[in-house]
Amino acid sequence: MRALAVMSLAYALVAMIALGPGGLLAAAPSSIAGALAAKGQKVFRRHCAQCHGNQGGGYIGPAVIGVDAELASYHTAQGLLQYVSTAMPQTAPGSLDERQYLQVVAYLLVQNGYIEKGAALGMDNLAEIPIE
Repeated sequence: MRALAVMSLAYALVAMIALGPGGLLAAAPSSIAGALAAKGQKVFRRHCAQCHGNQGGGYIGPAVIGVDAELASYHTAQGLLQYVSTAMPQTAPGSLDERQYLQVVAYLLVQNGYIEKGAALGMDNLAEIPIE
């Protein structure tokens, strides 16, 4: 019985370490840029493509993906997120949830080469990602 209690405690401690802040699983797949970008592509196609085109090359709105992308004025990923979350989609500004805006920004960052697919990405490090 005592051995069972010790084993249970050991498993609980391992789970707390692995899942807690800074633990082994702190960078879960949902916070990896590539995973966010994959979801962001779907959100982009549903809410952004009508103005920016299916590939983000521009249509009614400016290009947001590719050599003609107009993102440098936001300076950082945080600046881009602040803009899109308050002004986009133009037909319903601020209508997406925070996670969807982060996913779209991840998609734009990955597609434009500002961040690697395997990099950690979250609200806490957007200011550290330059857009030039």
